[in-house]
Amino acid sequence: PLRSEVRELYTSFWGRTAGGRLSGETVLFRVAWNADELASIRQSLAVQVATGEPVFVAGTDSDWYFAVDNSTGVVFLCEPSHPPIREVASSLAAFLASVE
Repeated sequence: PLRSEVRELYTSFWGRTAGGRLSGETVLFRVAWNADELASIRQSLAVQVATGEPVFVAGTDSDWYFAVDNSTGVVFLCEPSHPPIREVASSLAAFLASVE
C-alpha cells in the first residue's frame, strides 16, 4: 500500500501545479485539479508502488524529480532510470517544510 502521507498529499486539495525552491532546485508539485487527473495520478502511483520505485511527489525544471521511498518515507532527488541522486529529507513532512 501507498504511504498514508503520500496519499494525503495527493488527495487533500484540488488545484494547479504548486511549487517553490529547495537547495537551488525548483520544486513543482503535481496537484490533482479534477477527478480525471486524480485517477491518472492514482494509476501512476500504483505502478510505482508495485515496482518498488520511489513514489513521485514533485518535479523540477529539469528531468530530475523528488520521490518518497515507500518503505522508509525518506525523500530523494531522483533521475529517471537511475538510482536516487541524494537524500533531501528524512520524511515527506520535513521535505514540505523545507520548500521555500
